[in-house]
Amino acid sequence: MMEMSEPSVKMSPTHFALLQSIDTNEFVQGYIDAALKSSAFSSAMSAADLSEDTLTLMVIDCQNFQRNMGHLMSRPEMCDALQCGEDFWLSRHGLPGGFLSHGYDRDVTEALILAAKSYGRMRLYLKDGVIYQ
Repeated sequence: MMEMSEPSVKMSPTHFALLQSIDTNEFVQGYIDAALKSSAFSSAMSAADLSEDTLTLMVIDCQNFQRNMGHLMSRPEMCDALQCGEDFWLSRHGLPGGFLSHGYDRDVTEALILAAKSYGRMRLYLKDGVIYQ
């Protein structure tokens, strides 16, 4: 379960529901954790500090990546969902680590990295205590 700090702004029911759905999706948890850790935000920031639009985009990107690449990520030699989510963020942004760091089959690694990079970079910024894209 993701740790959530007290949100900086009042949440809509949709935003709250998105945050609740993350609790059961380890892939999205890993992705958001990697996004927050690799950005220059306070370590106290959490998914609850993401704007509704940013959180929505992150969840959609994760769902699409899982749908399109799940057949590769579900192979027995692959990491767990939490690590795969983190690898998606890191590989998407060309950061150290990611799918390349595990020694998977070369063709599988290349396919996952190519797919991750196809999503482009997500630039996050902080404004009034809320993280936006």
